[in-house]
Amino acid sequence: MLRRRMPRKQKAAEKDFLASDLPRNRWIMFGDILRNEWKSLLILGLVFLLLCLPLILSHYYYLLMVNQIVSGENPSLQEVRTASLVYYAINLGLLVIIGVFFGGIQRIYKRIAFGQGYLFGGDFLEGIRENWKENLLRFGIHGALELLFGFASLLVLPQPILSYVLKGFLYGILRPAFLVGLFVGAIYSDPFGRKSYVSILIFLKYLPYALLAYAMLCWPSLLFLIGNSFVQLFLPMILCFVSAPLGYLGAALLMNYVLDKAVNASSFPELVRKGLSKK
Repeated sequence: MLRRRMPRKQKAAEKDFLASDLPRNRWIMFGDILRNEWKSLLILGLVFLLLCLPLILSHYYYLLMVNQIVSGENPSLQEVRTASLVYYAINLGLLVIIGVFFGGIQRIYKRIAFGQGYLFGGDFLEGIRENWKENLLRFGIHGALELLFGFASLLVLPQPILSYVLKGFLYGILRPAFLVGLFVGAIYSDPFGRKSYVSILIFLKYLPYALLAYAMLCWPSLLFLIGNSFVQLFLPMILCFVSAPLGYLGAALLMNYVLDKAVNASSFPELVRKGLSKK
């Protein structure tokens, strides 16, 4: 069984908080968080933007490079493949760097979704300290798989069906499973391999919930299909600041529901419906 992370001592609240004040369900909790934690969500949006900005710029300049190759006098598929390999390799390095700092985001969202108090700066740094080694592995492995499947889809580009199958695996399985691993990693303290194994089992057993959580966070990426330079460069920045913190919050609350059923009900009853009214 998984082991839960033990909480750090927090500053006492200024007034008593009664059980009757807790929301009855996570829909109500989402609204309460929007009303009461909007300042923290704005800060988290800024953090998302700062972390993702290098990825956004990398993607934009990759598109410019590919468009330049395709619009040239003698466009070459090999040139596109070379540019793509460089792009995926750069993204691998950027994802590893993001992973170092992403632990702070994980901890803040865990405490918000559990209805726990927090000190933003202190808990953010504590989250980095708790998770940076594990996230180096998690983001590094995920970046390597992104490189593998992304470049493989280019190698089979003359065969569209195989290319779509590889992209379907990337967007429909690899990325949603990675998101499940982020939420499992934030709550439990088991070794990385054990948590990865349990994350895969949860992903497979609760596939519709995992896909819904992924859609909550990543649906704005559909707008990138619009072939416009403003959309490709500035819209991702806006979405990181506005949509990402809300999408991750919705995904966190949904995955807490899933983890209650998959893990907490049998192993950690004190975590079941944590932050919600027990009635």
